[in-house]
Amino acid sequence: LMSNASINYSFCKNKCRLALWVDDIFNKDIYYDSEYSAYQRVENSANYLHHYMNLTFTYRFDAKSKK
Repeated sequence: LMSNASINYSFCKNKCRLALWVDDIFNKDIYYDSEYSAYQRVENSANYLHHYMNLTFTYRFDAKSKK
């Protein structure tokens, strides 16, 4: 189950924007593998990049004409 969420908020006459984005909220994907024999034991695990948040602030500068 992949689920993402985001929220945006604009202020200062829409010149500023604050955005929060969360990726893969419920993922618990961790890979485990193991092998056993009479002479050795091998265990591997891998963890993937998930459960992260991104917070972004954006400001737009307006171009002013010279008189």
